[in-house]
Amino acid sequence: MRLAVRAILSLRRPALVVAPSGRAARAWSEAIARAYPGKVASLDAGEVEPISVATAAGARRALEALGDHFDILVVDGAERPGGEAIEAAQEACAPLRLGLAGSPPEPGSPSERLADLLGPVCSAPPPSRAARTESGIEVRALSLRLSPEERLAYDRERSRLLRHLRPFFRSRPQAAWRDFVRVASRSAGGREALGALRRSREILALSRAKLLAVDRLLDLHRDVPAFVVAPGSRSALEISRRLLVPAVVAGIGPEERAAILGRFRDGACRAIAWSGIPGETAEVPAFRLAILTGGSLASLKGAERVGRLLRPLEGKRRVAYALIAAGTGERLGPEKGPERRR
Repeated sequence: MRLAVRAILSLRRPALVVAPSGRAARAWSEAIARAYPGKVASLDAGEVEPISVATAAGARRALEALGDHFDILVVDGAERPGGEAIEAAQEACAPLRLGLAGSPPEPGSPSERLADLLGPVCSAPPPSRAARTESGIEVRALSLRLSPEERLAYDRERSRLLRHLRPFFRSRPQAAWRDFVRVASRSAGGREALGALRRSREILALSRAKLLAVDRLLDLHRDVPAFVVAPGSRSALEISRRLLVPAVVAGIGPEERAAILGRFRDGACRAIAWSGIPGETAEVPAFRLAILTGGSLASLKGAERVGRLLRPLEGKRRVAYALIAAGTGERLGPEKGPERRR
């Protein structure tokens, strides 16, 4: 949904969103209105504006007369379309089209026919591998590649860290990570190494692939209260800015925090970006989905700590997604410090 809203607003051309139900149409209107100052019309109510929303039935009826009115057509729920959604896509003359689906079209199904009218699959979440925590939370790890620019910056910071890290552990094979931090903080070179570690973690936390994956997962689970856990305030605020979700970070006032949590409990927003994992005594609402964006968060221990915030549904598993930067120190496993031999 967020990707489609950004596409509509950036192209600045008349757009129609076809939703699978009246409730979904209202959700689309509210999502667009949060970023668009003009009126968002409802074709079902007989309104027409540059940006309009309709159910499939309302769109089919209206497009008989307004087929050439819109340049952008967005069809939500494209994996399970009815005949009216297909007819609406046939009636529309929009040259720019986007379908949002929870699964690829199956051969011979109505969704495959609709895909012919909307275009081929251009983006999909990567395949995941799953693990399970001690309390039974299913953790689905998504392995994501850094861009060439991000990989270059990450390798540069990693090299700066390893120039100090390797000699330290060669001379002190029994030392622990905390021993390195204590010794490194006493010298300019050591502090440079710790700064390189911090910057490398920021690159992993804010990679383009991870931001896109969070966006896709929130769209895929748009009806589920979600908890996006970021390693720090900077990454949580960036997720908030780019994906248009509120953020709870260190330093916000109690009134702002209470307002954000109140909006979530009332259903006004469906996701919150959170800096770190709340402590045992923190007052937080119950979530049904967690997305851990990396670092030590994307570990079985991190998922176990988040699991207490996930509200179990009868007959369904508690699920957390762990976003892992491929080819780095991140991996789904026990939480620990950076590897010594990399």
